[in-house]
Amino acid sequence: MHLSSAGIPFEKRPQLPAEPTVLAGFSADALTRTLLNGFYVVKTRLQVRRPRYHFCHAFVETQNLWREGIFGFLRGNAAGCLRAVPYSAAKYATHRAVEPLLKERLPAARAEWVANGLATAVAVAVTYPLNTLQTRIALLPLEQARYAHIINELANSNGGLLDGLYAGILSVIPGQLAYQAGLHLADKLFLAVIGPTDESQHPTRAFVQSCLRATLANVLSYPFDTVCVRMQAGIFADKSVLHCIKSIYEEQGVGGFYQGVGVTLLKVLPFALFMYFAFHFSNQWFEKHGRDERFSSLHSYLHTYWRALSTHLETGSLQWRSHAQKQFHHAE
Repeated sequence: MHLSSAGIPFEKRPQLPAEPTVLAGFSADALTRTLLNGFYVVKTRLQVRRPRYHFCHAFVETQNLWREGIFGFLRGNAAGCLRAVPYSAAKYATHRAVEPLLKERLPAARAEWVANGLATAVAVAVTYPLNTLQTRIALLPLEQARYAHIINELANSNGGLLDGLYAGILSVIPGQLAYQAGLHLADKLFLAVIGPTDESQHPTRAFVQSCLRATLANVLSYPFDTVCVRMQAGIFADKSVLHCIKSIYEEQGVGGFYQGVGVTLLKVLPFALFMYFAFHFSNQWFEKHGRDERFSSLHSYLHTYWRALSTHLETGSLQWRSHAQKQFHHAE
């Protein structure tokens, strides 16, 4: 989402579009994540393998999921889809609050890059418990893969429920900054090799560029994701992020941080394709059936929930921004 309205008074900002596009976006995201959830499960299992890893283990894990049936491939998908609305609302509100402040201190392009990284990090932190549940459920035997079982297990652990749900949270910020650096690097590389691209005239180039951006961003941020997953899984319970990094390096070297990266990169192309077609057909379908009261009510609920959540988060972000500005002026 392009946030060009940052800095505009809240009452004058454009509201979310009351049209089928909103539902189509959420529907396309949920459908694509559901269809490709098996990639996430396999990737997560490969990331926690110790001490030896080989790419053939990806086929072994895929066979294990195949034996479990459809529910094996859909492990944790409910949590992944559920976090979509609060994630986008938190990112939207944070970006609007921090971007004007950063532009006072940094060049516009760099401020945008940092603002995107920080906004994404905040969104990940807000929805982090759902991500932890999704990770945990991907690793459990099928008969134990229940959210209630995981929550009860975390509540009875030494650190308690809150510590369990937020294990590895400190790896989020560097991970997201690395991800944004990958996006920026991909744009620079694409511009140098292909030249300027007009998305309306060259949709194929725009598609290739999006795949390149996702590939480089995932490669650069993957080590932090591995650290995060291992801590969420409880492998390094009651240990710090630095201890986790040191342990992985001592046991498996640099390769230990990239276990399962091949599965993630294989997911880039089908994810982009499914997302494009799912959004296209979902948008057409909701435009056709938009007058149905059932879908109008659902759209209204999502619109209201998204707006209320983003407004609440933005209020807190703006308070932080005001405090930060005072600190900056005091320092000067």
